[in-house]
Amino acid sequence: MKILRLLLLLLLSNFNNAQAETLKIGLIVSLTGPAGEQGKNWLQGAELAKEELEKQYSLEKQYSLEKQYSLNKQDSKLEFFVDDDGTVPHQAVTAFQKMATVNKVDLIIGGTWDFVAEPLYGLAEQYKIPFITLTNPIELLPERQKKNPYVFVTGLSVAEMTKAFAKFLEVKKPKNVFLVYPQLPFGEKQAESYKLLFASKNIPLTGEEAFPPQEYFTSLKTIVLKIKKANPDLVYIVTNYAGLDLFTRELAQIKFSPLVLTSQHLQQAYEFSNDAKRYEKVFGIYPRSVLDNEFNQRYVSKYNTKPRVYAAEGYDAVNFIVAVRKANIVLEKVVRDFTYKGISGLFNLGANQVNSAPVKTEAVVLKMNNGTLQEIP
Repeated sequence: MKILRLLLLLLLSNFNNAQAETLKIGLIVSLTGPAGEQGKNWLQGAELAKEELEKQYSLEKQYSLEKQYSLNKQDSKLEFFVDDDGTVPHQAVTAFQKMATVNKVDLIIGGTWDFVAEPLYGLAEQYKIPFITLTNPIELLPERQKKNPYVFVTGLSVAEMTKAFAKFLEVKKPKNVFLVYPQLPFGEKQAESYKLLFASKNIPLTGEEAFPPQEYFTSLKTIVLKIKKANPDLVYIVTNYAGLDLFTRELAQIKFSPLVLTSQHLQQAYEFSNDAKRYEKVFGIYPRSVLDNEFNQRYVSKYNTKPRVYAAEGYDAVNFIVAVRKANIVLEKVVRDFTYKGISGLFNLGANQVNSAPVKTEAVVLKMNNGTLQEIP
């Protein structure tokens, strides 16, 4: 009887393997170039999700064999196809075309920065492949693409960042503000929203510097001198962790210490600097997901480092795709309501809504306290 049972289980296992579908996901990642750090972060989040899902599938398969049940067809295997776009739009285009025609993927995630993602929106519709860009806010999606059924934006919105900024202004009550941002859509859209916010609260803008991204480091000393001359209570700066560290160092050298608010790179800049004193008056606008201790612990367990900016979004994108597939939802043609709770927010799809921004995120202002990000009171 034991031999007969083993043969039956073996046959059932082969049947299940034949029935299991492979979900092919293309990942167009900026592993090199100026967005390389951010691309690596969300790729690691995606790979953590894949590892956890595969463990889950393995347990489900083991359970189904013991109970002599066949696996559900939607309990799919995952296969990743990864290409580095170098933070260069034409390389992202080439990667998308290869994934669509050679790898024949079911869905693509990518476009780490706005100008890298933009040429991929039309390709998604052309090849009829759903495309998720998980680092760009919905405000950067061109109007003509907001009705594109193949494009989904899951990054933290500028509207949510502006809400968090408004609460920060109420707490800190600066008398005036100076803006520093790159001449890129992400920086310009923030500046546009924040200037409206300042006007609504009667807070004067003492100056602004929109710098070419490639010239930021060389022009930083001049920018800092202009800021000191304007003498603002608060500086808002859009930059990466290395830029923020350089900026705070320049401020310290000229002995000028306004409040500084930045986007999602405070923690890494703080750790990179090894100088806590420079960051006593520096704050960052983050998605609330960075405070999710359970996810942080799982990430540290795998990578031996804390999750950085966009890691949770990469993790959520993969889990969202799998949850949609299990629910028999077709992303580009949603016919019924669907909800998925992710680390970065609540995902909602519905037949009567524009699906280009399926996730509702929340922004918070955080500061470093003994090496840990904490929400300000």
